[in-house]
Parts: sequence; C-alpha cells; structure tokens
Amino acid sequence: MSHACWHGEQWLKDIRRDRDAALETDRLTEALRRAFACVADRGRVCVPEDPTEAPWLELSSIEMAFLETLRELAATLDAGRGTSVAADFDAHRDAMLQQMFELAERATEAARQRGRRARRARR
Repeated sequence: MSHACWHGEQWLKDIRRDRDAALETDRLTEALRRAFACVADRGRVCVPEDPTEAPWLELSSIEMAFLETLRELAATLDAGRGTSVAADFDAHRDAMLQQMFELAERATEAARQRGRRARRARR
C-alpha cells in the first residue's frame, strides 16, 4: 500500500480519536491531497484513439466515493469557517489531472509514432 493510501486510513483513525484536530484546515487539506494521490495512483489514465476526444481517469467507485465524501466534508466546513479547502483542492486536483493527461497523451503519441515507423520499416 502506498504512503498516500496509508495516510488516508490514518486520517480516518485520527478522526475517531480527535475529530476537531483531524478536521483542522491543514490536516483536511493534506488528507484530501493524499487521498487524491492514492486514488489517482490506483486509477488508469485512458487516452482515446481519436485525438479530438479528451482523456479521462478511470477510478474505483469506492475510492472515488471516499474522495468525493471527503471533499464535500471540506466544502461544508469551508462554508461555516470561511476557508477554501475544497476550492484549493479542486484547483490542485485539476492541475494534477492536466499534468497526468498531458504525459499520457505524449506517451500515447510516441507509441503511435514508433508503431508507424515499425510498419514503414517492414514494407
């Protein structure tokens, strides 16, 4: 199990012991980012054959549900506290996804070019 995943489990244990400490802004921010890292690590980036279609990240439904529940908890707390944990997480998540998709698209294009060169070489 990756460190990010372990941390999410640890955060859940912490919330049972000391809910207020576990829900502090910094702890919640860290838990969200690490939960996303865990979910993304276990997911799969899919790049469609048609380059006009956008790539996507396939995720386990249970892991996605945990992440979304944690994010909604942050949004609810933000409303009462005047903080921006959920919005900050959304920006972080979107930036990380953009990087993942760009890397996957470059890797896919490189593989396609290698395939084209190999087919031309066989002719």
